[in-house]
Amino acid sequence: MALLTDVRQTRVYQEAMEEGMQIARKEIALKLLKMGKPVKTIVAATELTAVQVRKLAKKSVGLTAFPSRRPSSTSYPSHPSSSPPPAPPMQQY
Repeated sequence: MALLTDVRQTRVYQEAMEEGMQIARKEIALKLLKMGKPVKTIVAATELTAVQVRKLAKKSVGLTAFPSRRPSSTSYPSHPSSSPPPAPPMQQY
């Protein structure tokens, strides 16, 4: 087991671990942004800087997590009392 301990103390291993942790922090920050959490909360949770979080927010604007409107295939009349058509009754066999 001495070899395993030695590998963990190498610079390459340490750099790879830090890179992996940074990627994980950014993924968590993106999830929190999509949930609508404030930047201050995300900074506290991920240890990223506010600048890094804002850059991620700018990059994620193009994602489908924040749709601006319904897809055209499911559009319904815009009248407030309108609702989707009822589902057809199930057949008994």
